[in-house]
Amino acid sequence: IAWVVSKRFAWTPEARRVLLVVGTVALFGFVGAGIALLNKRFEGRDPAGTEKGIFHIGFGNRLENWSLAARQWKLDPLVGTGAGTYDEYSIKLWRADWHRPDILRHPIHAHNDYVQMLAEYGAVGLGLVLLMLAIHALGGLSALKGWLRSGAGNSAAAGNTRMALVAGSLCCLVAYGVHSVVDFNLRLLASAGVLAFCLAVLASAGPRRKDPDAPEPLGRAGRLLGAVLGLGLLIGAVRSLAPEYHFEKLRTSLDAEAIDEALSHGSAAEKLEKRNHLLYRMLGYARMLYAHQFEIPALRAGFLRSAAEALQAGAALNPGDSHANVLLGRCLAELGDAEGAEKAFRDGLEWDPYGGDTNGAYGELLLERGTAALGRGDLARSIALLDEAKVHLGIHLYSSPAPDPSRTELWTRCHDALHEAHSARGEQLDQEARAAELAGSATEARGKYSQAMAAYREALDYKPTGSPDALAEVRRYNDLKAALAPAADVP
Repeated sequence: IAWVVSKRFAWTPEARRVLLVVGTVALFGFVGAGIALLNKRFEGRDPAGTEKGIFHIGFGNRLENWSLAARQWKLDPLVGTGAGTYDEYSIKLWRADWHRPDILRHPIHAHNDYVQMLAEYGAVGLGLVLLMLAIHALGGLSALKGWLRSGAGNSAAAGNTRMALVAGSLCCLVAYGVHSVVDFNLRLLASAGVLAFCLAVLASAGPRRKDPDAPEPLGRAGRLLGAVLGLGLLIGAVRSLAPEYHFEKLRTSLDAEAIDEALSHGSAAEKLEKRNHLLYRMLGYARMLYAHQFEIPALRAGFLRSAAEALQAGAALNPGDSHANVLLGRCLAELGDAEGAEKAFRDGLEWDPYGGDTNGAYGELLLERGTAALGRGDLARSIALLDEAKVHLGIHLYSSPAPDPSRTELWTRCHDALHEAHSARGEQLDQEARAAELAGSATEARGKYSQAMAAYREALDYKPTGSPDALAEVRRYNDLKAALAPAADVP
């Protein structure tokens, strides 16, 4: 506003400078007031319950996101790792490498269009995009300067309207360019559409040809190439309309818990689209929910197998989709395929080793298997399974931002089962140690000292380390070894 006023009403350079200084001070004042207001609104909203403002909640993780994108870019600096891969790499690098189980959700976007584009498309892709933006911006500025110099902006001619569109598009381009430093714009379809419209306005901002018979700058071949490219885009867009429609209806039907409608749209979308891993994940989930409506085991198993097929197809398209692996593991566990379920959970943990849902699902499976082994009397196997389950359920419990009774109950069940298994195993070892000790005493009484030594060694293996019985057994073993060392049958 200060710049416009200085151009219109300030007659001297000194007055213009004063107006620009006032405008700059006002700009920083408004920005500071806005940050202070937002900081006050966000106080106390930290998931951990601490009093932290917008700089911690809104901006703090962005620095880590950008650092993560830079590390991803180093994997393939020239052409990047591929479109949409930041979501996958963020899981592996964020949690697995930095060991941050307290991060509740991995950063799906880097919250910076430039660094995410650099990571996914490399230096070549980002360079081409910046070049395209620079060409459009310079073209618009050149046209705007031409209009201002010719005085077209002060008339009611058609050029006045075109100038207004160009000026607005340039402002829009600047706003996008600045905001894209701290957030994502091009990942939103409506936002990208507005930017495309502004770029189209800037691309057509040049002066109109005075001679209508003059040749087109691109020539006939260039115009034909543009028409072919546009036709190809149109065909691709039309072909994607039906599967995208059914996919969106599948998603909204799941949100509304309309399982029958979700299955109908999911099956229709599956026939038209074979490369959307999210479609297979949601379709598999819908089939799982539908299967749970049946009490007849055969019907339930049939729909669960169908759900497993969809989830396996989605996991094959995107191995880094830990959510699909968790659903697949749960589905296979219900079907009784413990090995398949364990593999699915481990595949999910490979990409999301500190994810709460992944660890919770795998820990629950291990808890069930460990409890079953405890019931069979296989105490060593039960302890091994429950020990591992306790680790995964601990991560599951810790990853919750607030106390979760269901997670606490799972961890407590695992802890109690592990304590019971250790107690039973201790009693079992005591009995076996006592039997070995009696066998050693009997062979010692018959003069079979080597056999007695072996029996006492076995008894020591069974005894818990540090217990009074074990220490007494150690002293007895050492005394016997010292007294019988000269005997021929003692090594």
